[in-house]
Amino acid sequence: MSRRNDWTSIGGPTRQFPLTSWSLLQQAQGSSDGERQTALDELALAYWKPLYCFLRAEGRANDEAKDLVQGFFVSILDDDPLRNFDPAKPPVPMMVRHSPV
Repeated sequence: MSRRNDWTSIGGPTRQFPLTSWSLLQQAQGSSDGERQTALDELALAYWKPLYCFLRAEGRANDEAKDLVQGFFVSILDDDPLRNFDPAKPPVPMMVRHSPV
């Protein structure tokens, strides 16, 4: 099956990684659950499709790429690495490119 027919509409139309929003990452550390949840939702919307496209370009199958992206966001929720966010460290796309997928 061609990749054109094996695509997803999940995550919107944007394939490119967005510029890192430091304020959004800081908001994801928020003291209130509402502020934190809003920031995490925005991060998921901004990064889901670019992560998926990156994995597809690396040769991952459609369903596998979807599962890996979902797993990445689950790990962010479970492990909470954004609680220790430091702007002096690499932005999220750099962490993604260097994480074992």
